[in-house]
Amino acid sequence: MKKKAALVLSGGSVLGLAHLGALELLEQEYEFDAVYGVSAGALVGAGVASGMSVSQITSIFLDTDFLKIGKDFSSLNTGLFRGQRLRDYLDTVLEHKNIQDLPVLFRAGATDFNSGTYVQLTIGNVADALRSSVSLPMIFEPYLHPDYGKYLVDGGLTRNLPLKDALDEYTGDTIIAINVNPVDTLPDDFHKKKLFGWKKDMATYLRHSFNIMMNAQWHGHDDPRVSFINPELSEFNGFSVHKKNYEPIIEAGRVAAKKFLQEKTD
Repeated sequence: MKKKAALVLSGGSVLGLAHLGALELLEQEYEFDAVYGVSAGALVGAGVASGMSVSQITSIFLDTDFLKIGKDFSSLNTGLFRGQRLRDYLDTVLEHKNIQDLPVLFRAGATDFNSGTYVQLTIGNVADALRSSVSLPMIFEPYLHPDYGKYLVDGGLTRNLPLKDALDEYTGDTIIAINVNPVDTLPDDFHKKKLFGWKKDMATYLRHSFNIMMNAQWHGHDDPRVSFINPELSEFNGFSVHKKNYEPIIEAGRVAAKKFLQEKTD
């Protein structure tokens, strides 16, 4: 019999594909009776909570041109894209379901763009929650959620790994958190490369800085129920959107989950 657990999935743009690789292995051992996700993690988590298999969710991600769907240019000054086509596509895929009607408890995280506070989305259309949760500022317009009456943006701004949501609500014995934005260890000579002459990897250091900020949002808990899976993704970043990167990112999730499961059996 599979063990029951809550699943917590971080944001991370295309790095969220690593969630799928990890879940390929985890679904063989665990049955998730609660799912908490932010941004890319909310997209994957909604599929899990709606009853889809990991292979079904993976096929949707790999077969869908999200870049093309997302390019409905905005006429406003609050974002490059409207995001309405993405919302409508997700609504079709998820069969127009509401959060409260899903077979598994699902929570998506977003940020109130006015107050800067975290908002846990627990009611309403799943596609509205996802459109809110993935609304990266300057890329997508802030989304006026019809049930909450607030302009919402990406949950990663305030709680990129919604672990606190699970700690506050979930009463089961096991919580598995997959973080695709861990703080990687920098090389000893990271600051010694000259800006001119050698190519200084500014993108890597910028990503490292953002990861420090995002991980600082949730560190400090001591709940023994929580286990972390941290895929090794240091060679990628949130803008590694070329399809050649998809399988290596997914594989990084598999590798991390395999290590996790082996440690659990040792």
